[in-house]
Amino acid sequence: MCKKIIYCEGPEPIKTNVTSLSNNKFEKLNFHRAIFIEEEINNSKFLNISFRNAILVGITINYSEFINCNFSGVSAEYSNLNNNIFRNCYIYGGCFANTDLSFCKIFNTNLDKTDLRGSKLIDVEIINSTFNGAVYNSDTIFPKHFNPSEYGMVKEFDSMIQSYDELMQYSKNAYEFSKSFYSKK
Repeated sequence: MCKKIIYCEGPEPIKTNVTSLSNNKFEKLNFHRAIFIEEEINNSKFLNISFRNAILVGITINYSEFINCNFSGVSAEYSNLNNNIFRNCYIYGGCFANTDLSFCKIFNTNLDKTDLRGSKLIDVEIINSTFNGAVYNSDTIFPKHFNPSEYGMVKEFDSMIQSYDELMQYSKNAYEFSKSFYSKK
């Protein structure tokens, strides 16, 4: 049987001792910048895995569990990630645009600044998780009785205004710094 090889943007692919990513338990692996395109993964457990800046586009992961995983900067748009458990995960700044996260359980997870535009969050159970600055749009489907503004989420248009304001403040700070720097000479 052929062993599963996971390609990365780095110099070498990751070689695993499994023939399929389904029905497996993975622990303490580094999938940083790994590329998963249209993979299908079911009934697996991921413990202490780094998916930082990984590309998970168009994948299907169902009935799996992610515990203490780092998804910061991940690109997981147009994926089917429903019926999963995310526990103690760090998804800060990830892109889950147009992704189906329906029926997931999300516990103690940081989704701050995550892109959820067009995502489906139907019947998602959310406990002790944060969404500060996470972006959504009119196509995002939330669970019943979920108010995105109560979680600090920003609607797409509001987010663009906020980004513009932050850019203008950064420009002003840079100007003030350069002005004070050159006045000392």
